[in-house]
Amino acid sequence: MNGLLKKTVELAKTGSGDGYEDFYILTVDDTYGKIRLLGLSDTDSEACLADVYTNLYRHVHDLPIGEEERDLFMENEILQAAGKYAEELPDKIPAAEEFPKFAEDRAAGIWIRVENRTGLYSDRRVVRKTAWYTYAAMGMRIALAIVSLVLIVFVFYMLWRYILG
Repeated sequence: MNGLLKKTVELAKTGSGDGYEDFYILTVDDTYGKIRLLGLSDTDSEACLADVYTNLYRHVHDLPIGEEERDLFMENEILQAAGKYAEELPDKIPAAEEFPKFAEDRAAGIWIRVENRTGLYSDRRVVRKTAWYTYAAMGMRIALAIVSLVLIVFVFYMLWRYILG
């Protein structure tokens, strides 16, 4: 998974919203587990998680590609965001072998919060049905262009015959 995460980080650093979403999907379990190790409640942990990924998106271009550097960077983001929800925090997040799985529906809800805060997909347009007359107008323009080209070719042909003839 390290290779996939590395490619995802590279894509996210380019500003790709899909790349950042994939990065979120690949890292949300570990991030949430680290937040829970700080002793925050469920509600505070989820709010902190949204803060971490919102803040991270604002400077995703600084995200390191190397695994150790990235883990340290993420831990610093977590500690910074968790400071809002806890009075006392350790200097370093306690180590754990494995983190509990974060429920997909809850992770999706947090992702929607991150999207809304960052405006990540605000440029996606709502697909609207195009009216038939729009297609008719395009067809008329194309037909007019073809007729104009035929007339121009005909005029040049007649001039050529007149000059040579």
